[in-house]
Amino acid sequence: MSIGYACITIGENDIKFRSIRVSNASYQNMIEVIAHNLLTLDRQIDYNIRNHIGLFRISSDLIPLATHQVNTVPWEEVFKKEFERIGEKIKKSRMRVSMHPGQYTVLNSQSNEVVEKARDDLSYHQKVLSLLGTDSSHKIVLHVGGVYQDKKASLERFINHYRLLDDSIKERLVIENDEKSYTAEDVLELCEEIDIPAVFDNLHHELNPSTSFQVNEIIELFNHTWKEKDGRQKIHYSQQSKSQKNGSHSTTIEIEPFFDFYNLMINKDVDIMLEVKDKNLSALKISNVLYYKKDIRQLTIEWARYKYLVMSNDLKDYQLIRDKLNDGNIDLHEFYQIVENNMNKPFSSANQKNAAYHIFGYFKKYSDSKEISIFNHLLENLGDSRQLNKLKSFLYRLSRKYSVDYLLHSYYFIIN
Repeated sequence: MSIGYACITIGENDIKFRSIRVSNASYQNMIEVIAHNLLTLDRQIDYNIRNHIGLFRISSDLIPLATHQVNTVPWEEVFKKEFERIGEKIKKSRMRVSMHPGQYTVLNSQSNEVVEKARDDLSYHQKVLSLLGTDSSHKIVLHVGGVYQDKKASLERFINHYRLLDDSIKERLVIENDEKSYTAEDVLELCEEIDIPAVFDNLHHELNPSTSFQVNEIIELFNHTWKEKDGRQKIHYSQQSKSQKNGSHSTTIEIEPFFDFYNLMINKDVDIMLEVKDKNLSALKISNVLYYKKDIRQLTIEWARYKYLVMSNDLKDYQLIRDKLNDGNIDLHEFYQIVENNMNKPFSSANQKNAAYHIFGYFKKYSDSKEISIFNHLLENLGDSRQLNKLKSFLYRLSRKYSVDYLLHSYYFIIN
């Protein structure tokens, strides 16, 4: 089993994609942005390898305006070596990558123009995965599309349009149930008809449930759609945000609900893609509990990343974890449970000020009088989260200026 995340790697200074507007899409600008984005992907793969993350969804924005006529760059040829280099890392590390076209890639549309654009988009995604040298176990995930007042006709239209696709796309395509139109049962019937794998999404199922099967039964039935050439069965897992509309992903994956779901599965030999706002942080959390639960080295690494964030929310939680670590009386599961509870604590200016003092101590002796004055002013005016963001931004700039690498990897600066 591998645990993965989608598209964006947070908390790393040099991993950020760039986009480009049609109005600025000159040939040279395109070359520069594509080169930057491929370097970003390269760094993402390196990050995943360092952190033992074996499942990753590549952003569809890798090549900006890839199917737009304004993009005249023959990027497949120009950047062939870059793709090959990244692909070698993926292959050597046995990482499994995928892509997921967006909501406007609708293969069962009633509009021929929309269908043509969908084919072009699927072709683009196939090119990326092919240039990376990946085999057919590295998938392109797609939803069925719209219902258009007639689900049966819409499914038939999907099948007809699917059969016209190039074989290289067909061998990568997998279909996912969605939260509004097509249930897991609909997708299962479709995938059995055209003989391609089905991807189960748990949150979509909660919002748009199948009436015939329980979750564990659906997962097993979906498993039978995956053949050896397709690799391990793939599942999408997410949790509902407690503060946003239905279907919105949570900020983090909470440990206990995840393992309730995990324990439902009869077959544990699956790959699970986490769809969550804190991306790689949740992937690390779940992977660590699954595979490194009692590894003191991994626990120490995670504590270094979380410690000032925990301190800023509640000093007692900080002291509790520190004491348990000193006594050797804590594992990663319990550690994350304390951290999750800590993240839900109400804003406390006293705790925030205490953490800020500790962080400022790293460069206090190097700071000039102006920096000390700014710090004291920000601290005096710390009354809400908006002011806290200003304080954190200032401390982050100082961390970069004085090259305090320990702080630059702290989650204090990236989790609110």
